[in-house]
Amino acid sequence: CSSDLKRIGYGSVVTDVWTATTTATNLKNMRIEPDAVIDTLIQRRLRVSLSLVGVPIPLAETAKVDTDKPWALLADNPKYWQGDLKATLVRYAQQVHRWQIGSATNEELFWRPNAAAEYTKLANWFATTAPRSEIVAPWPAELMRRPINRQFQAVMMNIPSSIAADRIADYLSSPTSAAHTAVDLLLQPLGLHGYDHLQREQDMAMRLIESWAAQPRPRTLYLSSPWIATESRHP
Repeated sequence: CSSDLKRIGYGSVVTDVWTATTTATNLKNMRIEPDAVIDTLIQRRLRVSLSLVGVPIPLAETAKVDTDKPWALLADNPKYWQGDLKATLVRYAQQVHRWQIGSATNEELFWRPNAAAEYTKLANWFATTAPRSEIVAPWPAELMRRPINRQFQAVMMNIPSSIAADRIADYLSSPTSAAHTAVDLLLQPLGLHGYDHLQREQDMAMRLIESWAAQPRPRTLYLSSPWIATESRHP
């Protein structure tokens, strides 16, 4: 898949700042050192979005939140994370403007009763430190029955492989989608089991074509996991 993308050409990538497996040492290093992966992506002139996929165990234990609940940490416990994150935010403020809170498949924000107010509060904090920053909220396509809050600047809509290519436009044109909100799509490929390489390529090609032809058109199309950094944070 990576070789196919290199042949086609691609311009945007989402990579994580921290995950549930991020250690206390990693968090300490974030305050004082640039990130090799982020630096390399920027040097390649890609549009980089940074994601806070999960809650590092040291922060989860201190704040008493689950590792798969990044919104619970960021919205309810700012004193536990702002110091660790601010250095990275300031360091890349000129090159990185999109910050995704949680993975695209994470339903946490969807079920939080004060999601709009929490989003606005978090967006204001990021904007104070990095004026051009934008908060991207995960919004699984299967949950599109609930309207997207008007306060949301952007959402990352996860499109699982179970949604056929010719149905993707239905989710973008749904009356619950928001014309005022930028929508990025994360397209999930067919699984490795039960499909050969050609079938997976053809299916993804159709999903890309149908997504880009949809109205309203999504802002950016992303493919799930075409580029993976090693655990040591080297490209």
